[in-house]
Amino acid sequence: MIARLRALLMAIVIAMTGGAALAQTAPFDGQAATYAVRRYLQRNGVPGAVAVVTEGDHVVWRGGFGHDADGRALTANSRLPICSVSKSFVALAVMQQVEAGRVALDAPVVRYVPEFRLADPRGAQITVRQLLAHRSGLSDRGFREKSVRPTPRSLAEAVAALRDARLAADPGARRSYTNPNYWVAARLVEVVSGQPFDAYMRRQVFQPLGMSRTSVWNGVDDAPDVARGHVRVFGRAVAAREPAWFLGGACGVVTTADDMGRWLVMQTTGRSPVDGAALVSPASLQAMHDGLGWHRLETDGRRSFAHNGIMFTYSADQVLLPDLGPGRGVAVIADAGVGLAPLPADELAQLLVAVAEGRPAKQPPPTGLIVDAVLGLIALAVLVIAVLRWRSPPRERPMWRRALGIVVGALPVAWLAFYPAALRSLLGRDLDWRQALYAGPMLFVRVAALAVVGAGAIVRRLRR
Repeated sequence: MIARLRALLMAIVIAMTGGAALAQTAPFDGQAATYAVRRYLQRNGVPGAVAVVTEGDHVVWRGGFGHDADGRALTANSRLPICSVSKSFVALAVMQQVEAGRVALDAPVVRYVPEFRLADPRGAQITVRQLLAHRSGLSDRGFREKSVRPTPRSLAEAVAALRDARLAADPGARRSYTNPNYWVAARLVEVVSGQPFDAYMRRQVFQPLGMSRTSVWNGVDDAPDVARGHVRVFGRAVAAREPAWFLGGACGVVTTADDMGRWLVMQTTGRSPVDGAALVSPASLQAMHDGLGWHRLETDGRRSFAHNGIMFTYSADQVLLPDLGPGRGVAVIADAGVGLAPLPADELAQLLVAVAEGRPAKQPPPTGLIVDAVLGLIALAVLVIAVLRWRSPPRERPMWRRALGIVVGALPVAWLAFYPAALRSLLGRDLDWRQALYAGPMLFVRVAALAVVGAGAIVRRLRR
């Protein structure tokens, strides 16, 4: 009788919620998650990834898949960079200072970091909250942060480099994502705490959470135990050293899947998995989830909080699902970086979110392989056509047609000559030559092929 009543109540709940309650209470399917990750890596040419899923105050699934650039098998204890996911850690450190009474979110940054001076006088109006929300007015268009030379070696040097920066908008007017916001935020933590940023994070964040394998770094040479990541070329992953750019504050955390599990537990429950202590208040945690170091999303009435991370040779993602039972969390780090396709870590995270929600983990199309193949075929076709045109007998054309042909041929040559600038304009983010090659190797091949054809057309017309 009791079993029948329980079944009847379950049927009523499922009918009223459209099955959402069932998804919330269903155990996490670890086998489905493992298959989804392995299948994705195989289909998309990604060498390896690590991932973890939490529920409430414990880890329900974790693992390492594939290998790093040195051929070592990845495990849940492998140290990898989490790229811009680091920003959520910086936001936590700032909120700790707010709760300690040393910082006010809506006070000007220059009150705490006097050396924060821009070429734009409006910089004096930027508040701490605007930094964390990417509403300071700073942008890659007003300050080319990845092209700063020499590359800063510390947060103090990075903030000093901003003296040439100009704002793209009034502070608070609009959101513009850029790394220097978090250079300044991390430097603020250094100044008001009186500790180097790495020491502060170790003592006030990593140790209290039991994240013993986590550290922060400023550049690619600071973590010698981290292998090179990969770029994808012609559908294959190629091991590559991360180009030099300043990672401190914005992208500098190196961690493991195991440690990210502890981080997700704290973000979900508000308590450390070590001793149950709260690193910040629930109000501060909610403020972060609503836009300070995190992004708030809502799909079909269900909330999620997320932040991904991009480097040229690595990618990462983290997602909190507070409306699933006691709350579930997902974190992924992949050893393949930015390209002309969705980030590997983003797609892997969405597969794990589907499993966490009790949905089928439908594999996305291998977009990266498709894009590389299409661009390669286009480049080959252009070169073949150019050779055939060069070998064909010349035809007499009006002078204006020949002049127009020279102009048209010069366009891809100019595109190649200014390739990083063109890509910066397209993506809205700063890139130097080497970084532009990493971001789209096959696009560069196509542009180079067009430039060769254009140069050949110009030579041919001038000879005639």
